[in-house]
Amino acid sequence: MNPSDTERRHARRFPLQQSAMVKYQDGTMRELSAKTKNASVGGVMLLTEQSIAEGSEVEVTILLRREDSGTTLHLQGFGKVLRVKDEGTGQFSVAVAYHHPPSSNPYK
Repeated sequence: MNPSDTERRHARRFPLQQSAMVKYQDGTMRELSAKTKNASVGGVMLLTEQSIAEGSEVEVTILLRREDSGTTLHLQGFGKVLRVKDEGTGQFSVAVAYHHPPSSNPYK
């Protein structure tokens, strides 16, 4: 991590590899499957198979599955795409800053 990354962060990030869904508009409503790389109360780093334009407003739903009960908790956050990096593997790292910390929706 370079010093400029540290300076931009307002909350500690934690490794988190979970399935996620991303909704955004680029003329039409889009929905992508993604995987989280890391997360904090202020944002999330996603791995997607399609690029999302920097500055796009997005809805991110992280799917947290409980091993003991098999239930899934949906953490939903709304934010803005800050950075996109082509990983050169057909995947893109997408950094999202939340407008507000994500909330859970157990009813989805």
